[in-house]
Amino acid sequence: MEGLRHQWLDGVVRQCEAFRREGLSPRHETLMAAFAEFANRVPDSRAAIETTVLRGLLLDAAVSWGDAYHDAYHRARPDGRCDFLPAAVASRSWQRFPRQPKRAFLDWAAAYAKGFGAAHPLHRAMELRQHLDRRYAERSQLRMLAAERGTSVRRLQAEFRALTGMTIERYVRMRRLDAAVTLLTGTGDKVEWIAKSVGWSSRKNLNRALARHHGLTPSAVRSGGPEGP
Repeated sequence: MEGLRHQWLDGVVRQCEAFRREGLSPRHETLMAAFAEFANRVPDSRAAIETTVLRGLLLDAAVSWGDAYHDAYHRARPDGRCDFLPAAVASRSWQRFPRQPKRAFLDWAAAYAKGFGAAHPLHRAMELRQHLDRRYAERSQLRMLAAERGTSVRRLQAEFRALTGMTIERYVRMRRLDAAVTLLTGTGDKVEWIAKSVGWSSRKNLNRALARHHGLTPSAVRSGGPEGP
């Protein structure tokens, strides 16, 4: 077909197929971050025929991804019920037919992320927990974490407590402690290095956390291992 580059088409199809698979993967980033990353990976169209094809492929990817992600969420939480309809979000978003297919996709993405979050109050907390499980050693401001998820600090804290039974700050402390204990009992690394590698600014802060939650010093942890909290 004139104007349609086969190599470009293969690249778009590969990215769309990968995007659909990612709909079933554990999520440790915000939905909008995942959508934006995908859109950046998709090769831009050059000819009018490529723009038409790209619009159709992105629409199909949006509908498939939206259904798969919604179904996966409810399989993980079978007691949940909602009136969120992914296909309806796609229909409303793509009826506007913006000139650029990627803009249409990102319009859908924003509507999907907002509607999904409103219909599934604990989704943001689940997503944040997965994020913190991977990046607990990093310093993150609650205001930034909430803004990335389109909500307030107060609401995010409430949702996180409902999911985990603890505040975001306490969850991070416990993840850091778990990591520190693993390093103390499994390596001969210096305590100062361990403290900084799991997110504390000094050995003193690690010592305080171990004493508060386990009643032990780093040396005691190494010699016998702590009891569980």
